[in-house]
Amino acid sequence: MNNILTTLLRSHTTEESTWRGIYDQYLPLVFHYMCYKVGNIQLAEDLTAITFEKAWKSKHRFRKSKGTVQSWLFGIARHVVADHFRKPFREESLDSLINAGSDFSTVEDKVQRSQDFEAVSKIIQTFKKRDQEIIAL
Repeated sequence: MNNILTTLLRSHTTEESTWRGIYDQYLPLVFHYMCYKVGNIQLAEDLTAITFEKAWKSKHRFRKSKGTVQSWLFGIARHVVADHFRKPFREESLDSLINAGSDFSTVEDKVQRSQDFEAVSKIIQTFKKRDQEIIAL
């Protein structure tokens, strides 16, 4: 009985340390992908968290023979983004509404950043879908 318990505890610890390594390695990549796709840091944080939560819950379905961890995670991330844009409404966090008044950047800065983002987005829209996805990744 003790050997079975020891084996279970070791495998659980190994699984968690492996997952921790995956999380540490891919979190910035998934987050930047989300930022590119939604153009909002707070929303990107939320969608990144949802991506890793879904990955954690479905980690038993990952098969090395079908692909890499990175491709598996980004597949989940693409589905999370698609689900977000399918929603009939956009959620606005209470924190973002409260903090909107305490932002010290000028209106001109906000407008310029918005125009820059739109200009780059328009240029990227002229690329083939595959190239757009490569840039996002």
